[in-house]
Amino acid sequence: MYEITAFLRKVRLPAMMAELMVLIYRYIFLLLDSLYTMTTAAHARLGYRTYRSSWRSFAGIGSNLLTRAFAQAGRSFDAMEARGYDGEIRFLEREKPVKGLHVVWSAGMLAATALILMLERGVL
Repeated sequence: MYEITAFLRKVRLPAMMAELMVLIYRYIFLLLDSLYTMTTAAHARLGYRTYRSSWRSFAGIGSNLLTRAFAQAGRSFDAMEARGYDGEIRFLEREKPVKGLHVVWSAGMLAATALILMLERGVL
């Protein structure tokens, strides 16, 4: 993820957008884990046995997930400030030089994609 962020900074994407992308990427997996845990608990309590109980479980999980998301966001921001967050997320980056093989591979993939699109659309 840090490589994508570094690339986006090099192409002059606003820093705020890159940081939001990193944070959203991280929290998607945290929320999915919470969702999985809550859904498993609802199944264990027979929360999906009937149509009515399914809707009740769905609504309860949705509201609880929203509450947890806001609480997690607050805790995360507090932790970031405690670690010296000043409005910019920084990553350690390694310089990776572009080799000739990379250029050839990229050009080949681009050509193959263009060929497939032209064949698909009946241009060739």
